[in-house]
Formats: sequence, structure tokens, C-alpha cells
Amino acid sequence: MHHINEVAAHFLNNLSEAVLPADTKLRQQLKADLDGIPKVPEYSERPQYPSSEQQQGNTPFFQEFPICHET
Repeated sequence: MHHINEVAAHFLNNLSEAVLPADTKLRQQLKADLDGIPKVPEYSERPQYPSSEQQQGNTPFFQEFPICHET
């Protein structure tokens, strides 16, 4: 069992050495891209919803047509 662990560790070490340069470049590109995006406000206003009386005529599509199961 000890030998299997050594082989797995060796394999993962070889794999990480091959992937590390591409991973580092990808992380740098993502950081640069994400740094350019405006931050989301910590507290944003919630949308104002119309009263329930006004919503009755605006039933969502999925609720207009109930699922019918054939038996």
C-alpha cells in the first residue's frame, strides 16, 4: 500500500508541474478581467412589486397551464 501512495504522489507531482504555468496564467487573466468589473453594491434596493390585486391578471406562464399527468 505504501508503494501505491508513492506512485500516486509522484504522478500528481508530475501533473501539477505540467499544469502550473497554464494555471498561473489563467488565474492572472481572470483576476485582470474581474478587476475591471464594477463591484456590486453591498446593499441594493429591492424591486418594488405591484400589490396582489394588480398581479392577478399577470399570472406567470407556467402557472396558467397546470401539468396534466395521463393515467
